[in-house]
Amino acid sequence: MLSQGILYGPCLVGAKLLLPLDMLWQAGVYLAPTPKTAGKLAHDSVQSDLVDLFEPERQFVVSEMRAGRWPEWNPGQYAGSPVLMRPWLSPLSILPAAVRSPVVLAWQQLLLALVAGAGFYLFCRGALRVGFWAAVCPAWVYPMTGFFVFWLGAANPVPVVWLPWLWLAIDRVARGPSMRSMGMLALVVLFCLCARQLDASAQVLFVSGAYAVWRILGEFGRRRSTRPAGKAGAFVLGGYLLGMALASPHVLPLLDHARTGERPSRRARGAEDRPPGDIGALPLLVLPDMRGSTKRGSYPTSVPFPVESLSVAYAGLVGTLFLAPLAWRSRRHRSFAIFALALACFSVAWCLGLVGFVGLLRLPPLNMLSHNRLVFAAAFAILAMSSIGLDSLREPVAASRRRWLLVPFAFVFVLSAWWFYRAVFLPEPIATEIDKFFREGKANRWIQVASGVGRVQAWFRWVYFVGGWLTLFVAACWALLASLQRWRWWLSAGLATVMFADLLWFAHGRSPQIDPAYYYPKVPALEQIAARTQGRIIGVGCLPATLAQMSGLRDVRGYDGIDPARYTELLLLAARADHKHTEYSLVQWMSPRYETAASGSVKLSPVLDLLGVEYVIFRGKPSAGVNPPIVGADYWALRNPSALPRAFVPRRAENVVDDEERLAKLASEAFDPRDVVYVETPVSFSTPAHGRATITAETTKEIALSVAMDGPGLVVLADRWDSGWRATVNGEPAPILVADHALRAVMVPRGASILKFVYRPASFTLGLVLCALAAALLAAGLVIESRRPQRPGNPRRAPAVLRT
Repeated sequence: MLSQGILYGPCLVGAKLLLPLDMLWQAGVYLAPTPKTAGKLAHDSVQSDLVDLFEPERQFVVSEMRAGRWPEWNPGQYAGSPVLMRPWLSPLSILPAAVRSPVVLAWQQLLLALVAGAGFYLFCRGALRVGFWAAVCPAWVYPMTGFFVFWLGAANPVPVVWLPWLWLAIDRVARGPSMRSMGMLALVVLFCLCARQLDASAQVLFVSGAYAVWRILGEFGRRRSTRPAGKAGAFVLGGYLLGMALASPHVLPLLDHARTGERPSRRARGAEDRPPGDIGALPLLVLPDMRGSTKRGSYPTSVPFPVESLSVAYAGLVGTLFLAPLAWRSRRHRSFAIFALALACFSVAWCLGLVGFVGLLRLPPLNMLSHNRLVFAAAFAILAMSSIGLDSLREPVAASRRRWLLVPFAFVFVLSAWWFYRAVFLPEPIATEIDKFFREGKANRWIQVASGVGRVQAWFRWVYFVGGWLTLFVAACWALLASLQRWRWWLSAGLATVMFADLLWFAHGRSPQIDPAYYYPKVPALEQIAARTQGRIIGVGCLPATLAQMSGLRDVRGYDGIDPARYTELLLLAARADHKHTEYSLVQWMSPRYETAASGSVKLSPVLDLLGVEYVIFRGKPSAGVNPPIVGADYWALRNPSALPRAFVPRRAENVVDDEERLAKLASEAFDPRDVVYVETPVSFSTPAHGRATITAETTKEIALSVAMDGPGLVVLADRWDSGWRATVNGEPAPILVADHALRAVMVPRGASILKFVYRPASFTLGLVLCALAAALLAAGLVIESRRPQRPGNPRRAPAVLRT
């Protein structure tokens, strides 16, 4: 709590907010620049997801929970999309889903740190069996390691919080297979899976599975009988399966959504968002800012940015260069040291481009994961070995082995000299090239004024100097260990203090703490639009997709890292020819083709008419000769008179099975959604359909329409088609057809009808059944085990990790 209080104290009391809200006043994002903010750089523009994705989603979840609904479907983006943040079955998701105030984000961070640190301490004490202080010191700094600091506020660290708890539970199962130990493992697997980031959860379970194999082999591998090992393995597997079944109401709907995504399908075809790195990235393990940072005042000199690089594996220079190598002194932990080293090498293999490992990670289904984020396992392994190394300092070093300590001393001393050399003679492009780029007019978001070049150079010098002094301290530790007959307790205390200070210095200032006054201030122009329409909007070079929800607007674009493939294909038909996008976000910043009229209206692609885009939003001052109906200090908007209502009746239907042919018809400027709807399932009605459909009641998961038809026909609801939606016509189930490539349509008979849509995914229902069965099975096993008479036997054997 002390470290978190030092880092985020003002945020815990509400004086500041743990959000990069300065992103909101950057060009084209949300707020108009003021004299106070004009020309200022964002604290760290790479952290934009915290502002334009996670916080709007969290506020939506809070609203749903307060309305008495489980948050499952969000109509505010992609014309409807499943919610990825689901606050059930996970104790770490309840707090941010229950409290609307953004102050809760700092308390959520404190909770994550406490759970992670407590788990690491219990693992070191219970599984590694080290002393109290040897467990406390690494546990103290574990929440300040690179993965937690770089990804603070995002969903990625939540599964990693449960890593030490998983290893502790696996250790308990290996030492004494029972329903109780298996139930503990199942519970931790459940908590790990119920985080928003399923790929991070999968990586945590994969790493823990490797630990389980090593742990069981170490415990039972030397026995002649394979029965004990088989029993322990069966209980570990049972714990995994029970945990997965318990988490299935959360996991199965997310997997359903992922299967519809454009990004997962690209990965399945072999595409890589972030290619493997090179061996030159290895120094980032001990000097994470060696290649710069995306923070204000720095300059990133390479791609990927630090948040996606080996820098995320940083576990402290003292622990990596001194304490972790000392783990090899402990004979009883030698096996664990070998495993931890192998795990660390495997986890950094992608970032270093290690041949063989990269090929393995490219195999299905591993190619669906972001392997550069696997480096959290390296930081965990380094700290676990640091705990053993700190514990080993209680034992004196044999005189015959002291001379060998001069080898790491020499290596670390040379490394320290190199850092000092680099502090004086900066590497390129920092030394001269960035100044040349700036003078040639090649300004970027990190250097926008001439004085910025000097600030960047001073920042790099400071980083190299601090790294040099810390490395010199480590070299002194090696020298002392080689010269002293016995390591003194006060040296261990000093070492632990420097270890804490190292990671505190690393974590300090990386996450912005912003004045609460900048928390999504109301924008009058956006408020006017929200008061005038229930339709959808789109921005032109501004207002990234999910931010519109903070003003009560529904954006036709979206951003969730999955990008539903069919819908994005449909929406991109309306994009400008010069539309630029990133591979992880195809339509977040999409700008449409449009033509303006002096009357204050706008003409859009027929696709956007179909999707009900009623207003197009611009920033700055209105164009000459245009009289927009809504004008604000920095926003103005044009109305699209051709926008269709969300529910309408097209005159005829045309069956088009081929995707490319259907998209070509939809892309045509001659396409009239009022006249024709393209469906994949054959339908027919003898005369042109005429009717009226009106939405009479709506929640996020239920929509009721009053329909009056002159004859049979299709009612199109311009919301995204999803397999989880069910439809009834006058109480009778009706199939939902895929209309116009990605929307919904239902066949309705002549006359007055009530058409209802309800979101009830079969995957969620199946998940509830699996969860109930798993809970019943676990409860029955615990009851049977509690009633079974205890058989007298030999005392439990010491874990193999402790036997010499």
